[in-house]
Amino acid sequence: QNHGFPVSGDALSQAAIEAANRCHAPYSHSPSGVALELKDGTIFSGSYAENAAFNPTLPPLQGALNLLSLNGYDYQDIQRAILAEIADAPLIQWDATAATLKALGCTTIDRVLLA
Repeated sequence: QNHGFPVSGDALSQAAIEAANRCHAPYSHSPSGVALELKDGTIFSGSYAENAAFNPTLPPLQGALNLLSLNGYDYQDIQRAILAEIADAPLIQWDATAATLKALGCTTIDRVLLA
């Protein structure tokens, strides 16, 4: 599925928007995606994925962190993160995403608002 959000910005912003374009949010109508840039320049992204029961819904950050770990990296390798989401969506990921990343040591966290 492609939600058709225009892809723009730097490579990290583009990865976050592309992840939001791939997400599966038919119930909440709250598309979102996150991209993590590591100290060596590697980028991992994750897309929001929900099901009818909202359990287990997969936040975009969880998907990106899973890929990071599965590829042998540590959370301390994250140097920058971007969340892409709609500003007035029914389900906003910003607070949980920013809080989790800060707890993991990432302090450069940005948000791209989708239209």
